[in-house]
Amino acid sequence: MSARAGFIAVALGACVEVPRPQPPSDTDPWFGDDPTDLDAERDNDEDADPREDADGSGPFAELCGQPATLFCDDFEDGLHPVWAADAGHPRLVSGAAREGVGRTVLELLTYDSVNSSKLLYRFEEQTRVFARFDVQYATDYDAMGSSVLGPRFGGSPEWWGSFGRSGEKPRGDDFFVAFLSPIGQIGQDAEWALLAYFANMRADTTGTYFGNAFAPLTEPPPMVERGRWSCVEFGLTLNAPGRTDGRADLSVDSVAQGPFEGLAWRTVPALAANVFVLDSYDEFAGGAPPSSRPNRVRYDNVVISAEPVGCLAPGP
Repeated sequence: MSARAGFIAVALGACVEVPRPQPPSDTDPWFGDDPTDLDAERDNDEDADPREDADGSGPFAELCGQPATLFCDDFEDGLHPVWAADAGHPRLVSGAAREGVGRTVLELLTYDSVNSSKLLYRFEEQTRVFARFDVQYATDYDAMGSSVLGPRFGGSPEWWGSFGRSGEKPRGDDFFVAFLSPIGQIGQDAEWALLAYFANMRADTTGTYFGNAFAPLTEPPPMVERGRWSCVEFGLTLNAPGRTDGRADLSVDSVAQGPFEGLAWRTVPALAANVFVLDSYDEFAGGAPPSSRPNRVRYDNVVISAEPVGCLAPGP
């Protein structure tokens, strides 16, 4: 695989004002109701249980109620207070959810002055962790021929220590990170896949370390289709230090695309997963869309768990 560009992360509290995109056109069928910036829609209950962010019944509530669940959010009551909005332009959109699964979704925008929009969730160290979510790329999404990165798990002694490490090979005691990162061009030939940095990763053909890709194992591979909701789940199982029994897992619409085994995520027992980032990153090496026509990615029904979670239904 060719080298992929790294991502740019901004530390908490370092957000800057950027031009906001124009309101969506009423004639664009992909949009729901008017979007709302997150500052006006945050759930301010700081004592809220991160596992209790769904109605008391229904398929999403069942996922949230599983014993291994660490956190869940369907965005129906605003943004859960455990999220930290790090940088970029995230917002909530009502009337855009999958049919029969609520109304409100999270939308992450990228454009000429904003190449990453993300939310962060910090959690107690885990040696086995999974994230499932519904995801939809806009019908007009255009990465301009560049790399795209999505949600990720990271681990480091400091929770932010897995950010900004593009091109570095982990030692095994400093960090690891795994992204959802489609291979190919979204809207053309993009396949759902993972990109990871870990202690026994391999150099690319140029001798540098820009992540190892884990391509889907099924034929034909699952494709990223613009305008279509997909249920995606990926997870990490950390290795015992000194062994290569770690693994990564990926499933799309309830079909397993792994496992990817033989991984050494770490060399010391103290290193564990401790942050999840719900992200949309565009390299924009070939140019970026204007703020009046941003790239948009939507997420809904997020569950973080110590065990595999599954989809709300066999498929979207």
